[in-house]
Amino acid sequence: MEVLSYLLLFSVPFLTGLVTFGLRKEQVFKYLDYIKLFGGAFFLGVIVLHLVPEIYHASLPYTGIFIAAGFFTQLIIESFTGSDPHDAKFPGQVITYSYALLIGLSVHAFIEGFPLASAFSDSAQHIHDHSHMDHHHHHDHFGEAYLIGVLIHRIPMVIVMVLIMLGSRLSRTNIITQLLIFSSMAPLGMLTAGFVAPDSAWSHYIMAFVVGSLTHVAMHLIDHKSINTSNIQGSILKIVIMLLGFILVYLVI
Repeated sequence: MEVLSYLLLFSVPFLTGLVTFGLRKEQVFKYLDYIKLFGGAFFLGVIVLHLVPEIYHASLPYTGIFIAAGFFTQLIIESFTGSDPHDAKFPGQVITYSYALLIGLSVHAFIEGFPLASAFSDSAQHIHDHSHMDHHHHHDHFGEAYLIGVLIHRIPMVIVMVLIMLGSRLSRTNIITQLLIFSSMAPLGMLTAGFVAPDSAWSHYIMAFVVGSLTHVAMHLIDHKSINTSNIQGSILKIVIMLLGFILVYLVI
């Protein structure tokens, strides 16, 4: 499963980016906001149902500080790069904006790769230990659930990124090069986190940092203003999509 995770983390965003070259913006934006909402609800479900109980179970003293640090780091990345990784806006200086967007998204993707290393290393550690069979089963399914969440989140993010780059009139070679860099960041984050002992204090603190970062992302996706909630049908649809995201997390984990 670990090898498959590396392949999916790289191939899904890269292939999504290539497919985006042939899409019409009107077709994309029709469903993009609903994908974002579902991805945000799924991420929030992973955070609430698994990550927060996991990191607080260790009872380490600075967990809350690292959660706050992750949240504000994600906020600073978006503020200082002048980019929002979830909105397709086309400002005046689009070429500069597209490179700033790449930096912000790459850091974001790198951080998102961290929890997968811990999840699958725990699975590998307990796979031959029958006394930890339940723990292994739990972590294995968390890894799968978190991977699904990352991939769902990645699809609209890549579509937005490529549309902005196309709008900036960069060459296809340049766009594909940036797409390759971005697609490599989550696998690189997963690989880097693999060098940290899964039961160490720093492993828990890294996970707390990731929780803060993902909380900011999930809140932004859920609070997206493009979905019409001015009527009862739109509000109900938004709630149903969010509930489906939570239910899927609960069933998978």
